[in-house]
Amino acid sequence: MYFSPKRDLWLGIVLLVGVGIPLTLLLYHSRWFDVLLAAPFTLFVGWVWTTTGYTISPTELQVKAGPLQWKIPLESIQRVRRSRSMTASPALSFDRLEISYGRGDAILIAPAETREFLNVLRQRCPGADIQ
Repeated sequence: MYFSPKRDLWLGIVLLVGVGIPLTLLLYHSRWFDVLLAAPFTLFVGWVWTTTGYTISPTELQVKAGPLQWKIPLESIQRVRRSRSMTASPALSFDRLEISYGRGDAILIAPAETREFLNVLRQRCPGADIQ
């Protein structure tokens, strides 16, 4: 079951301004070498923004954000709780879920349909503490 990410509008604006303005200024001043250096970062940010998502299969939680991917066995999930952490993560919103799994590992995600996501996890991870 696939879950789209929640996307904070203000975060999108910050990313657009943070990447778009410098790139526009570089293009305007015709510094093509600088544009070539900035373009991969711009493409990376766009890739992450458009491809982030979460899939719960019968055996694992798959998290994808651009070229980055995590596969978390459902049986290893120990706890899920709400978080407002600003730590870098595959979440496009600060209304996040912290998923603790394995031996001290954790990941922050932000599914748009949080309630439905948590209900599916409760069904598939009966031993986990899901708040």
